[in-house]
This record gives sequence, C-alpha cells and structure tokens, in this order.
Amino acid sequence: MIILIGSANRRSAGVTMDIDLLKTFLELNRSRHFGRAAENLYISQSAVSARIKQLEDNIGAALFTRDRNNIQLTAVGEKLVTNSLVVAGVSSLWDICLQNWLSTMVSTFDNTAIHVEVLSQEQMLRQLLEGTVELGFGFERPQLSQLQVEEIMKLELIMVASRPGLSAADAVRDDYILVNWGTSFAIAHVRHFPDAPAPHLHVGVGRLAHDFLLQHGGAAYIAEPMVRADIAANRLYRVDDAPVIHRTAYAIHNAQDDKLAMINKAIKLAKTS
Repeated sequence: MIILIGSANRRSAGVTMDIDLLKTFLELNRSRHFGRAAENLYISQSAVSARIKQLEDNIGAALFTRDRNNIQLTAVGEKLVTNSLVVAGVSSLWDICLQNWLSTMVSTFDNTAIHVEVLSQEQMLRQLLEGTVELGFGFERPQLSQLQVEEIMKLELIMVASRPGLSAADAVRDDYILVNWGTSFAIAHVRHFPDAPAPHLHVGVGRLAHDFLLQHGGAAYIAEPMVRADIAANRLYRVDDAPVIHRTAYAIHNAQDDKLAMINKAIKLAKTS
C-alpha cells in the first residue's frame, strides 16, 4: 500500500491520511507518552488521543497497545513505522526537481507510505531535529552537528525577461520580480546589483514568478530548467549580460535516524532524477 500525503491530502489505494495524523503517530511512537507527545506537538492530550483514534480508524487496526503508562506498538504500528518515510522540501525545489524524484520514489518504494510536505527551510530543520521529518531538501546547508548533509545537485539561476534585448541594468529597473531563492542568493543579488531600485514584486516561490512573467511580463531570476522550453519558444528571453547565480540543493537528515538505508537510497534517487 502506498500512501502519499501532502498539503492537499492526496489519495492512493483508497486510503487518506491527514498530515497531522502521521506526525502525531510518529511523535507518540518516539515519546511513548501521550502527555509528552502533546507537549512536543503543542496540542492537548485529548487531541493526541483523537488523532491516533482517527488514524487507527482510517487504517482499520490498532497501532498501539495501552496498558497504563506502558505504550507499545502493535504489529501494524511497527509496520507503519518501518514502511514509512516523511519527506519535506522547500517549495521551489519541488517545482524544479523533486516532483520527478517523487514519481521515481513511488515506483521504487512500492510498499512504503511516503509522506511529503512543503515547508520553509526553518520549519524543515526544526522538524528534522524533532524527528517528525526524516528527510529534507533545501538550498541552505545547515551547520548543525545532529544533521547529515549531502549535495544532490547544482542549479543555475538565470535572469529572463518577457522582452528581448534588455540589459540587466534595465531589467532590474522595469517591472522586476525578486524571487526568494534563499539567503545565499539574496547576498549574491545585492552584490551584483547594489544600486537596483526596490523591485516591482517580491515572491517566495519560483513557479509564481515564472507564471507571472508569462502572463504579465517583466524580468526575474528563474532556475534554468524551469524556463528552458520558454526560451526555446521565444516566450521568454535570456538577459545576456546578467550574471548567472549558482545555487546548490542539499539532502538533509538526522545522522542517527534508524532508516538510514532507506534514506540513502532516496538520496541516491534524488541525485539521478
């Protein structure tokens, strides 16, 4: 059974699982205490119980045995822990490469419940440390000893415009869209364009900037794979004198995770997808 869980509660094999249900299950399994799980999830103890009951109803089997304060996984619960992987990535990486990776994951791990989520870098790192996310993908390399970091790909961010023949200086002055590609990009952008006026529009996701350019015009830095077809079809035009800004995408996981074999295989697939 494959269960894909995302922001829109995707369906597979006739089963749905809300994002919070699996997180609550994983936290209760980690803490083995309803009160501590509630504290760590910032919800009430009754909410933890209700979520576990709902998840058990969805699956059709008990996940924990409860004998006073002795909480243990059932065989079904053990299987859900073992055959599940909670993955998060920053939004722009899903648009660039992680969607293809997810398709490969589904076909490769055909007996695994894969939970996917779109998070900010800060949210993702916090949940990796808490153990409610097991594998993350982001643009920034965290300097945390608890986390293992591995490079998966290098990206070229290029400036494109809806009109041909623009110089970079003209592009950043007229209907410019500043995309949030992370801290390193922001630093590089200021270094290359120290005198640029305030941008026409700020967006947090590359896909939004790409769609806005096609519909309304302007200029922006976009990941090259996202605009390759548009440049070839003369829907967008490369700003030739604009410097390329390079970004690196990283896979991040807890160094002590007990699913290292599965995580390493998932990272290997991310490098080739």
